[in-house]
Amino acid sequence: MILSQGSSMQAIKECISFLNFPQREISLPKVESPLSYIFTLFIFAFILNIVLLSLVSSFVNFESMDNGILALKDTVGFASLFALAVIGAPVIEEIIFRYPLKNVIVLSFLLIGLDAIIVSIFCQAFGWQQLAVILPVVTALLSVAMIFFFKPLQEDWYQALDDWYPYIFFFVAAMFGFVHIYNYGEGGFEWWMTPFIVIPQFVLGLILGFVRIRIGLWACILMHAMNNAIPMSLLLMQDKMAF
Repeated sequence: MILSQGSSMQAIKECISFLNFPQREISLPKVESPLSYIFTLFIFAFILNIVLLSLVSSFVNFESMDNGILALKDTVGFASLFALAVIGAPVIEEIIFRYPLKNVIVLSFLLIGLDAIIVSIFCQAFGWQQLAVILPVVTALLSVAMIFFFKPLQEDWYQALDDWYPYIFFFVAAMFGFVHIYNYGEGGFEWWMTPFIVIPQFVLGLILGFVRIRIGLWACILMHAMNNAIPMSLLLMQDKMAF
């Protein structure tokens, strides 16, 4: 299953090269050993995140934060949490955040949805509670109508998706990261810490995005499941030791 050193480096080089300028289609030979390729990038992401977290932990105290995962375990039990983290979350999150990366229609709906969420957050931040529901819905409906029912604009929109794809790719990875702020419950950190706290998920989102483009949706679901299995295994070991 393990790639040779040269093949491992090739997988990492291809990933880094892609992330320098992400594109919806890449012209590379088919991956001959996808499981080994996925495992190599999984280890690469794991090591990279350890280094980044060691740097971030110098000014962010993770131990002082609320642990939303532990709270969820106390509510639903370990078996349900494991199923959610290793099966449910990878499938759902990859369909939402990675599947659209190669499909312009689905990508359009994803961007419209993310835009509606951002509008809602801003409305709530300014205390406009009623607008926080109405304005995002109106914005989303207008966007759908203009993009999918006005042909000249639709062509320009699809062209813009291609032109701006690198930025869209990083934006989607960033939104994937920010969603995981809820892993830390409802407190224990200042707002400015948010980008640093979700660095592991952002980095993972970038590499999962490459895996999606390079191999396919099943591959990024598998890699996501492998990533989530690590903290779940540590949590199980912690429970066994406590017992």
